[in-house]
Amino acid sequence: MKKIIASLITVLCISIILIGTTGCNLTEGQMNAISQTTGLAAAVGWIAADNPDTNEMAMVSATLDFVQTNVNQVASGKKYVQVLYPLAQEFVNTDAIPEEYEPLVLAGTRAALNGVDLLFALYPDWKDKEEISFGIVDSFIVGAKMGLSLADDDPRIIEARSMYQVQAKMFNE
Repeated sequence: MKKIIASLITVLCISIILIGTTGCNLTEGQMNAISQTTGLAAAVGWIAADNPDTNEMAMVSATLDFVQTNVNQVASGKKYVQVLYPLAQEFVNTDAIPEEYEPLVLAGTRAALNGVDLLFALYPDWKDKEEISFGIVDSFIVGAKMGLSLADDDPRIIEARSMYQVQAKMFNE
């Protein structure tokens, strides 16, 4: 439970940062840059919370590849996690992912899809523009996969783990 609360605090911090740009008129390129950065932040936050190994991160990345090829199945008004998470579960339950890794891979995939839905909650007009929404999701997933490929000694990973440890410590006191 404490791990979930600390993860939510991390997501809240990311959300606060992103809210600062909600009143601006952004170009499609700027939207994609924000999406990519948000995807990277979502992956780094999940890494800090669940501490997956390199193999597990590669499996989440492979699952996100699968998700990325299926984003066009999300109809207007639906949440990405509602539509794509069941597909990701089906993918993970095949022989693509070893059984012992399935729960963690699904947790990482769900964290990414929740991040997409959070991004659209912050920028609801982006989701309404179907011609750009798939590009925004694609950018988010590209950013998430970038985050999953970061080395353990990357400053972003180190900082996120440090922040997570501080948060976890607060809840243990």
